[in-house]
Amino acid sequence: MPESISRRSVLAGMAAMTVAATVGSAALATPAHAATAPTPLPLLPLRIPQVDLGLEQQPDSKIQWLMDAKLGMFIHWGVYSGPAQGEWYMHNAAITPANYQKYVTDATSEQFTADTYDPTAWAQLAKDFGARYTTLTTRHHDGFALWPLNHPNAWSSGQAPLSRDFVKDYVTAVRAAGLKVGLYYSPIDWRYPGYYDVTGTNWATPPGVTPRIRRTRRTPGS
Repeated sequence: MPESISRRSVLAGMAAMTVAATVGSAALATPAHAATAPTPLPLLPLRIPQVDLGLEQQPDSKIQWLMDAKLGMFIHWGVYSGPAQGEWYMHNAAITPANYQKYVTDATSEQFTADTYDPTAWAQLAKDFGARYTTLTTRHHDGFALWPLNHPNAWSSGQAPLSRDFVKDYVTAVRAAGLKVGLYYSPIDWRYPGYYDVTGTNWATPPGVTPRIRRTRRTPGS
């Protein structure tokens, strides 16, 4: 005849079975923080060329090389390189156009002589780090062009004492390196009033230029 089982043993056994059942069901359930199949990212909309200020953007067939290239080298180089300052030096330091031009004409330690100009080295550097194209600031907001100009009010490298065409040498060197040529040109010219807004509505004043007094036309009865 089997030995009698105490009430304590029966309760302990039932508790153990309950725990085992609970743990087993928990193991089968998926935790809330468990990884699930990733949701696919939405596809980017197709690029549709737009018309901006009357100019139509280039289609993908024209700029596909740029999207494939991914890496290029942008070169800021000009009069501001003489005093070893950034391209916004004339504006930020409030230098008058007359004094700024002295960085080209006056023989000082800060004169822009272009003695170390070496576009071949630039092109090789770009090629070495994997760039597929380069872009040169042929004219920044200071109004100095890196190629000769014939306009009577122009300010360019074709004038003395430089008398050189830096853009031509740059293009030749970049093409020889097998890279695509980029040219940056700014229509802004800090030498003239109204360079931010040709309508004169919200124009900025170049250094050394006395602001004009703008008169507002009044309509009858106003």
